[in-house]
Amino acid sequence: MKTLFIAFFCITTGLTAQKTSEIDSITYNEMKSLLNSKDYKNRVDVKNYKAINGNWLSIGDTLEIGPPSNPNSTMAGYAGGSNVATHSFIFLGTGAAALTGTSMMGNEHMTGDRAFIIEMEMARGSKKQDYEVLIHLNRLGGGRFVNIKKLARANIDQALETGEIIDPNAPMSREQAIKKLKEAKELLDIGMMEKEDFEKLKEKLEPIIMN
Repeated sequence: MKTLFIAFFCITTGLTAQKTSEIDSITYNEMKSLLNSKDYKNRVDVKNYKAINGNWLSIGDTLEIGPPSNPNSTMAGYAGGSNVATHSFIFLGTGAAALTGTSMMGNEHMTGDRAFIIEMEMARGSKKQDYEVLIHLNRLGGGRFVNIKKLARANIDQALETGEIIDPNAPMSREQAIKKLKEAKELLDIGMMEKEDFEKLKEKLEPIIMN
């Protein structure tokens, strides 16, 4: 009986130990394939992550806080001031608060703040739910975001797609290049840009657009 108990303990301990709690690199598509997987814990630390838009993010990378993607989402302003627009995918509070929807959302006063990634994690409520990657941010140069909390967190894929988080090191997409060239053409047409400068920009953007 004692031998059987020891064998059972070793087997169950071995199964528990197999669950991964930290990985070096993973992509968005690889992460989505983990639905119902029992091989990973519900919270997994990640060092390098390839987001849904194809950009690689790593701990220590510097990002920029963009404007809220939904201007109709607001909260009361400070000291009785007018309402301010709030982010949909950036929040101030714990990771658990983000998953339960009880966190305080970031707001338009954070726009333009530069921040660096101090932690990344894949998180899910259970193995029957998809993982999402949450990034933890410190404000570059110290200080607090909107004088409320030192740390900000974001659902990174949604934040990147909506422009609430901007990756200044990300390569320009074809859509972004077309938009930039159209804006430059408008400036050229109204005499706010020299033709020589427009042609230089066009030459630079052409490989991206014609990819």
